Amino acid sequence: MHACHTWRKGEGSLKRDMNHKRGDPQDGISIVWRVAAARPVTTKRENAMKTGIVGLGRMGRAMCARLKEFDLAPVAWDISESARNTAKDSGVEVVGSARAVAEQAEVVITTITEDNGVRSLFTGPSGFLEGDVKGKLFIEMSTLRPETVRSLSAVLGMRGGAIVDSPVLGSIPTVLEGKLLSLAGGETKDIERARPVLEKLTRAIVHLGPVGSGHTMKLAVNLLMANYLQALAEGLAMGLENGLKLDQMLDVFANSPLAACRT
Repeated sequence: MHACHTWRKGEGSLKRDMNHKRGDPQDGISIVWRVAAARPVTTKRENAMKTGIVGLGRMGRAMCARLKEFDLAPVAWDISESARNTAKDSGVEVVGSARAVAEQAEVVITTITEDNGVRSLFTGPSGFLEGDVKGKLFIEMSTLRPETVRSLSAVLGMRGGAIVDSPVLGSIPTVLEGKLLSLAGGETKDIERARPVLEKLTRAIVHLGPVGSGHTMKLAVNLLMANYLQALAEGLAMGLENGLKLDQMLDVFANSPLAACRT
């Protein structure tokens, strides 16, 4: 396997491309690391891009706030009236439906909690596909089964739209700082279209392959995290049951090879 490492510096940014195979990232892995500190902050809208977000939980509202800093304030919607009202109170422009978001935006982020809900956003009443999605790009940032986003990609393709999956690693503070890690799947041209938005939210975009690859990677990470937490809980329970002190156990863990597992 041939590895190619190329460093590029331009326009105040420093990037690294790592391709395990030459050619399209769908045949290998492409990683672009963006050094945020090296890039001057800009508040000008890039190509007057209009953005939208569906899903106004804590992550969705944090994304709205972050994008607003760069004059990319999205139009938004959520199925929950309470979530819509909370978003309105924080200055988010809330519209009447998922379809209305897609009608007003070129790039639409979806970030909700489960597969059926995401399918409903596209195919349900007042969903995206009730309108014209030709030329629209959807960035799916929920945590889903890979087959869900693949099936949506096929439907969108027949209607002239496109989708990339970009589940993320991080939490509310990392959203607000623009330091999420994007696990991206999709065609290279669609990833590039999504980049001006994703770069405002992330410290790095990892293009893992075709649509569904990002969700596959996110599930792999979640599986490892779940096993780590379960083992940690069982280890602590065993120690407490045999008379060890919790603070001492945690101190030992923090000074052992286990510390390398911390994120």
